[in-house]
Amino acid sequence: MKKLYALFIGLALSLSSCSLITSLPSSTYLQTQGFVAKPFYEGRDTSMIRLSGSYSLMDIDFSEGTWTQDGDTVWSADYSGRGSWVETGSFEINYGRSLEKMSYGFGAYGSFGQFNEAFSQYGYQITSYKTAGLGAKANFSLDVNKTNYTMRALQIQIGLSRDFGEYAENRLAIADSYPEFVEVPHLAPVDVWMGNISISNVSQFHFDDFRMGFGGGLSFNGALTNSLVNNLNTMAGTFMLEVGYSNFDVFFQYSEGFVPRQIASNLQAGVAYRFNF
Repeated sequence: MKKLYALFIGLALSLSSCSLITSLPSSTYLQTQGFVAKPFYEGRDTSMIRLSGSYSLMDIDFSEGTWTQDGDTVWSADYSGRGSWVETGSFEINYGRSLEKMSYGFGAYGSFGQFNEAFSQYGYQITSYKTAGLGAKANFSLDVNKTNYTMRALQIQIGLSRDFGEYAENRLAIADSYPEFVEVPHLAPVDVWMGNISISNVSQFHFDDFRMGFGGGLSFNGALTNSLVNNLNTMAGTFMLEVGYSNFDVFFQYSEGFVPRQIASNLQAGVAYRFNF
């Protein structure tokens, strides 16, 4: 019995060392997680249009592990340094309106950047592919409004996005170029439309011209086309922090896809200008 148990453990360890997992998601994955900006309620119904520009870094995760052959480590998850990542710059316009006990908003964005792959069995090499994306989102929340405080107590948001360009067109070829011990279960097709729905809570404070807000939420992300292919459906968590003065805002956001496993994380930072009316 002990020998059988030892054989089972040894087999499990050997199998774990023979397969590494990575992802090739849409370059817009986690990009529509950002909450739609809305104005403060100040005793009357208030509307706002906000223009923003931001930089995003999406880090695509390799699973931890090593590939061994004849007892020697041939490749490890950390060998390539960073694996794969997507850098994009984006421009967004959104409209928000706040009422006494609720608020809503919607927006659209465009992005442009590149997918970078640092994967080599024998050395560090970087290959880049241009990428672009379009997205839209809409938001509704039930609010609690006080003199200097607003809580978006129950906020629901939906988003839709799609990527284009060299990265989208070459995802299958990139996956095929990996060694046989690297699996790519989360592989977005060329023509995939990504959708998400999130539930969040956001608190905002304002004192004269100064304001600050923070919050977080959970979202479900899935493919609206090819939805039964390649394990594209995931859960993600998002945290945001925003500070503003007068008509200017600075915002930071961190999102991470973690179910069924960690897919990628996205860090976004940007500046914005708002028109209240």
